[in-house]
Amino acid sequence: MVVINAKGGKKKESDRARNQLTEKYTNLPYYIALAYTYIGEIEKAVDWLETAYMNKDNNLVYVNVEPLFINLRTNSRFSKLMQQMNFPK
Repeated sequence: MVVINAKGGKKKESDRARNQLTEKYTNLPYYIALAYTYIGEIEKAVDWLETAYMNKDNNLVYVNVEPLFINLRTNSRFSKLMQQMNFPK
């Protein structure tokens, strides 16, 4: 719902859905990072990817090929995370 509402220009609804996502589904940090990336909140997306890494989230195997994360590649924290996971540059 975060992405659907954001894409439809419904900021309040998107914000509400994002808040519910981050409160209810803290066990899905990779997907929360995807949602934040989609709405352009890069630092929060990286925060959640770092949480995914700390929690050994299996979905991180896709982080280096996920098209939505292309915008994160210039972020120094994202680059550091890629190095920690031994992904190629």
